[in-house]
Amino acid sequence: MNRPEPESIILQNRVAYGRIAGEWERRQAADYDHEFHERCRAEFLKHFSGTRVLDLGCGLGLDSLAFARVGLRVVAADIAVEFLPIVRTKQQSLPVVAADMTLPCFRAGAFDGIYAVASFLHVPPELVGRTLAGFARMLAPKGILFLHHVQASDGCAGYRIDDLLASDNPALCFCHAPAELTRMLASEGMRTVAVTGVRPSRYPSESAARNGLLPYQLIALKAEVAE
Repeated sequence: MNRPEPESIILQNRVAYGRIAGEWERRQAADYDHEFHERCRAEFLKHFSGTRVLDLGCGLGLDSLAFARVGLRVVAADIAVEFLPIVRTKQQSLPVVAADMTLPCFRAGAFDGIYAVASFLHVPPELVGRTLAGFARMLAPKGILFLHHVQASDGCAGYRIDDLLASDNPALCFCHAPAELTRMLASEGMRTVAVTGVRPSRYPSESAARNGLLPYQLIALKAEVAE
């Protein structure tokens, strides 16, 4: 896949998701995969022992709201600012912020868990190392990183969605094998503790079938700081 510069990819994807925020909300009742998201949250909570969660790439904020309902302190973040007022209408007290995950803007140790479902796949390869390092920095010792991601059965590094919920609305996506991310996270002081294979209820989607995508969830633990 011929790729533009990383910054152009980030901008293109931000614009693509901004265009369809309202449409995504309108389709929520029919298209939102509640069972899949419930299973992902359950996998995250199996390993999570703190209170502070960053939902990174929150979209409509439904996972953020679910975490808040069980008493967690949640920050809902998305690069597409068009999602933020939608999240606010669901719960005024929930903190919502615009954030580019490749440029972490939170202080070191700000969160006990980072939860990213189907958002890390938009990080260009050139920025993956920097992004993972930022995740590790934002996590407190013994913090948990949860990534719902995809690998390609044929080893393909990336693919393009031409019509993301709208005509001529392209988005670029990238794939990684769990072993690759495990190696990169280890260099940032994070240990992979689980890789699970929870799949969306309607798997495979058209895009997944066309690109040979295999979904997985990687859960990594930040090392406890030695005294």
